[in-house]
Amino acid sequence: MRSGTRAAQVLVLATLLFIAACGGGGGTGGIQPSPPTPDFSVALSSASVSVSQGATSAPIDVSVTAQNGFTSNVEVSFTGLPSGVTSNPASPFSVAAGQSVSVLFGAEPNAVTGQFTFTAQGTSGTFSHSKSLSLSIQAPVLTNLPQTSFVENDSVPLVDTPAGEPHRRHVVYDSANQRLWPTER
Repeated sequence: MRSGTRAAQVLVLATLLFIAACGGGGGTGGIQPSPPTPDFSVALSSASVSVSQGATSAPIDVSVTAQNGFTSNVEVSFTGLPSGVTSNPASPFSVAAGQSVSVLFGAEPNAVTGQFTFTAQGTSGTFSHSKSLSLSIQAPVLTNLPQTSFVENDSVPLVDTPAGEPHRRHVVYDSANQRLWPTER
């Protein structure tokens, strides 16, 4: 029976030596994880843009933030812009890692009004990240409407102010809303 006990002791000792040689059984065996892959993120100073027909929007900053030692340039392009809307700088444009670019959006006078969504897509090599933006295009606000030529009406001399000055009506046409507005003088 001694030889059986001796064999069991040798087996236990061999197992303990094997586990100790492998680093205790719970580690990675000396293999180090690979460093994180350099990457970037795209950020916008606002999630929405508003512009009137025939006008230019306030600037929106497009920023590229480097992650894990990223140092390349990122090409930014806008997809889904409605017809009649352009960006300045024109899409696509380049943004260096850690930098930002101010972008203006312009709407042609005949651009369709309404709410739209488009995407800012940043691409560098095999990496690509995007952000969505909301775009509102409104009809322009007309502050000085032109007056049409006036037509003399059948005024009553007693109502005319000042006396002796005929009472006249003017009509103003609001072409954006296709309305006539009467005014009196």
